[in-house]
Amino acid sequence: MSAVVVEHVTKTFRSPSASSNTLKDRVVRKSGARERFTALEDVSLTVNEGESIALIGSNGSGKSTLLKLIAGILYPDTGTIACPQRLSALLELGAGFHPDLTGRENVFLNAALLGLTSKETRDRFDDIVGFADLGKFIDAPVRNYSSGMYARLGFAVAVNTRPEVLLVDEVLAVGDEVFQRRCIQRMNDLRASGVTIITVSHGVQGLREFCDRVIWLDHGRVKQDGNSSDVIDEYLGKAIGLVHATTESNNRILEVAVTSSQDFPWTGTIRVRVSDGGGVERVIVGLLTHSGTVLGTWNALTPFSNKQSGRQELQLQLDGLPLASGHYGVSVTLAGPNESTLDWWPAASTGFEVAHGTGVGEAGFLTANPIWSVRE
Repeated sequence: MSAVVVEHVTKTFRSPSASSNTLKDRVVRKSGARERFTALEDVSLTVNEGESIALIGSNGSGKSTLLKLIAGILYPDTGTIACPQRLSALLELGAGFHPDLTGRENVFLNAALLGLTSKETRDRFDDIVGFADLGKFIDAPVRNYSSGMYARLGFAVAVNTRPEVLLVDEVLAVGDEVFQRRCIQRMNDLRASGVTIITVSHGVQGLREFCDRVIWLDHGRVKQDGNSSDVIDEYLGKAIGLVHATTESNNRILEVAVTSSQDFPWTGTIRVRVSDGGGVERVIVGLLTHSGTVLGTWNALTPFSNKQSGRQELQLQLDGLPLASGHYGVSVTLAGPNESTLDWWPAASTGFEVAHGTGVGEAGFLTANPIWSVRE
């Protein structure tokens, strides 16, 4: 059964440069000269009950606009949107909070905006406050809250409405790391309970396992809709450059997989599968941060038998690396004669996360279990 149906939706906006904000603007600019830009053009998609999908694309591709249309915050110029089930939207945590009201009062206000009755809110109030972890501050005005407290309360209210359809727009990027993990766990719980989830995120690697489908929007149109890994690979290939090197070589990287623990120190296994190992003189494996900083590289010289053709596999195990919590990636290069590049696999296509409690509050990419002593 369909939970959300979008049919031939188009949405346009006035260009900000065409806004008449002053008297001079209104006099000088002709009323008929106002320009418009198209945020979404003839978009159609169907989301089934219990399905988790993600919207990806570059900035300005129409992802957030589509979520707001589904939520009923905006209305399409043409086309129709049907969402008959109870919907909760995490488009901006704390939207609807009044700064002069207490956290308790804002819980009831925000829950009412999301469709709950006073009795339903009272029944769920303890769960909301418990998740937000505000303690006695629940009776303080929210204008005195930190941004983290504000975000925790907003998320706690939204997910405890027990929605049938949940819309999420990058809100999990806010708050500290502990809060983000709790949010992700709650999202997984909702997914397991059959809640339909539509999310927008620029951190596409984490969507491979969480989402059943990924929809790639490009300049307001659906460019690709399909299996999460397939769509993400195509998207990353376009965003970063071709996933494979543009050579005539038969030596192709078919897969790069990372199996690792999130504990400290980090231990991981990197598996590289190639279409043909013959002629590969060196395999270079690099470990990079999410922002592209190279932490280390490892070289395997003549790893494959030149006499053997066909698919072959190389495995590298790294033990005891003191990686700090964060997002990382693995790049792989196949080098041939005279250091020629036979094929290349970008780190953005093989991302993984390290999460542990060591070094909380400290900066950098490496951490350790420090031993402190005080001497007089």
